Amino acid sequence: MVALKTIIKKNILLIIGLILIPAIHTEAVCNKVFVINLNYNQGSITYKNKIIKCGFPPDYKIQPEEGYRLELMSPEDKVVYSIKFEVPLKAYTDEVNSYMLSGGLLILNQTDFALVLPYYENAKNIVIYNQNNEKILSINLTEEKPSMRKQSFIWVLLILIITIFIMLLLYRHKKKKYTKTTAETPLQRYPPFYPPNYPG
Repeated sequence: MVALKTIIKKNILLIIGLILIPAIHTEAVCNKVFVINLNYNQGSITYKNKIIKCGFPPDYKIQPEEGYRLELMSPEDKVVYSIKFEVPLKAYTDEVNSYMLSGGLLILNQTDFALVLPYYENAKNIVIYNQNNEKILSINLTEEKPSMRKQSFIWVLLILIITIFIMLLLYRHKKKKYTKTTAETPLQRYPPFYPPNYPG
């Protein structure tokens, strides 16, 4: 019975290690980015939502000379990151009929688009300026950080629940196997022992 408990403990520790090590490794190597979802409608940019996820931002080495300007601000109102961008309003369309191929460049008046930005722990808000250097939008980032911790907590809780479930299944399987083996093992019979002067 002691050997059985030792085997169960070793298997449980092995399973916990196999489950937790990849999760810890993923959390450690996760490079976070801000994903800012915006809407453009006839010259006006409005904010839709934002998320923090694992990924890599574009290098933004090629930026337009004129366009919108985005700035990531610190709690001290200092610029920690800045880019210029254009709204993707150009769409190329192709139409095929029985006679000819048609289509061409289509300029949109309304579209949804997203900006992927590097994650800064101390970023307070995002400010967007138009071509005339006028502030048109401000996005608060401080409320996003607790949600990231909540997501990590949910993953850890889920891993613990799965680990406990596997432990119970493994314990029941080992216990059933041990009970069956013990029941099927016949008792060894020994011939009766009689003293030398036993009558009969």
